[in-house]
Amino acid sequence: MPEWEEPVLVASRTHVYVFDNYIAQLVSGLDADVHKHGAYQLSISVDEIPHRSGPRKDVQREAMGHVCGPNTPHSLNSGPGQQVLIWIAPQSTLGRHLGSAHLDDSGFGLLPDDLVATLPVGELRSAIDEGWAGSDVASACDRILDALVDEPWSSAADLHPAIRQAVEIIHTQHQYGISADELASQVALSTSRLLHLFREQMATPLRPHLQWLRLTDSLQRIVGGESVTDAAVAAGFFDAPHLNRAVQQYFGLRPSDLADHPDISIEVCLTEPAE
Repeated sequence: MPEWEEPVLVASRTHVYVFDNYIAQLVSGLDADVHKHGAYQLSISVDEIPHRSGPRKDVQREAMGHVCGPNTPHSLNSGPGQQVLIWIAPQSTLGRHLGSAHLDDSGFGLLPDDLVATLPVGELRSAIDEGWAGSDVASACDRILDALVDEPWSSAADLHPAIRQAVEIIHTQHQYGISADELASQVALSTSRLLHLFREQMATPLRPHLQWLRLTDSLQRIVGGESVTDAAVAAGFFDAPHLNRAVQQYFGLRPSDLADHPDISIEVCLTEPAE
C-alpha cells in the first residue's frame, strides 16, 4: 500500500475554519507524513519562521510559503513555527489561478520570501491574538489570496439575486443533495443559466460545491461528537466508507483524525445571504 494512503497528522494545536471557497487551518507543531488530497494546499508562515515541505520527509525544502497541487503526494513539517494552511477546492477558479501562478510541473511551488513578506500576515497574527474569530480569519485569508492570485475570484460577497437565493436554499435548509434542475426551478432560472451563474459567482461549479458542503457538514458533526456513520448519513453520504473516501481524497486525512485529536477544533463560517 502506498505510504500516502495512511497519513499521520501530529499537531500541538489546530483550528479549522470552513469558508465558502476554502478551508483554513491555523496550526503549530504540525508533522504530517506523506499523503495526498484532492485540494490545492497553500501553507504560509505567520511568525517569520520558515517551515518545510516536499514529496517525502527526507526531501523537503524550507521556505516561508509552499503550494502543493491536487493529488500530489507531499509531507509538511512546521518546525518551531506556526502556519496557516489553506485548502482550496480544485474545481474553483481560485484554485486554478493559484496553481497556474505558482506551481511547477512537479506539482510543487515555493513562494518567494520577498513575496511572502508583502502578504498581510500581520492581520492573521492579529486574528490569532484576538481569539481566532472566524470573520477576522476570513478577512485576513481573503486578503492573502487576493495578493497571490492574478485574476479576480469570487468571495461570494455580491451575488446575483437568484444565486443568493440558491445559496440560501442550500445553506440554511441544508439541501446538500438537491439537483440542479430542482434548484433552478426554485430560483426561477433555467438549469443552464443557474449552472453558469453559480460557477461564475461562487468560484466553483454547483456539484463540487455541494460535495464540499457535505464534507464540511460531516466534519462539523464528527467534531461535535457524532459517530462517523451518523455524520455521513446526516450530511448526505451513502455510508461511512463513502465519507471516508471523500475526506481522504480532499484533505489527506481520515474523519477519525478530527474526532480523536484532542487539540483540533472546527468553526463553520459559510456566507449567510442577506435578507
